[in-house]
This record gives sequence, structure tokens and C-alpha cells, in this order.
Amino acid sequence: MELVAGSYEQVLFGFTVHRGPAKSGHRETWTPVADFTHHAHTASLSAVAANNRYVVTGSKDETIHIYDMKKKVEHGALVHHSGTVTCLKFYGSRHLISGAEDGLICVWDAKKWECLKSIKAHR
Repeated sequence: MELVAGSYEQVLFGFTVHRGPAKSGHRETWTPVADFTHHAHTASLSAVAANNRYVVTGSKDETIHIYDMKKKVEHGALVHHSGTVTCLKFYGSRHLISGAEDGLICVWDAKKWECLKSIKAHR
């Protein structure tokens, strides 16, 4: 199992979690092993989402960064919002939805990484 976490220090952490057998009446053990760290942003991370291949992070720096989990490299950045990115969600394998303090909801093509639609919501 893979586990990712974002931090206030602008870093994305990745771990592989190994499951071990239960010992003397205790529950099974879970051992996280550091897999990668990635300095993703210039401000603290505020949102994280993942699908089978990518982890995306949103930040107070108003950008979304894409990290390729298979290649273990940054894939690129999305610049569309003019406020802290507060939520990210993959919708199926083809779309990413982002929301930010600028009041925009963006629907992104998760293959070409381009904004397909911007929806103005309330702030």
C-alpha cells in the first residue's frame, strides 16, 4: 500500500506501507518505509489527491503540482487559480476537479492536463 502526505513545509512525502502478521494477540503490524520526498511548492500544501498514477497537490501558492508515482518525478504544474487551492478530487481516470479561494471550480483533463471548464462559484 502507498501512503502520501503533504506538509506545511511545502513537501510531499511518500511511503510504502508493509503489513506484517499479528503477534501474541495484537493486531497486525503496519510498517511505513519512506519512498520519496518532493519539495512541491513555495507555500504550504493545502490539498492532496491521488489516482492510480498521479498524486496532485494544491497549495497556498495558487498552483497545482502533478507528481508521477510510477516514474517518481514531477510531471508538471497547473496554473489557473488566483487563490489558495483548497480541494482536489480525481473523477474517474480522465478528470481532476479543483477548487480554490478565488471561487473557481475547474475541471481538468487528466491526460492532457488542460482546463476543460471553469465554473464560477461563490467565495
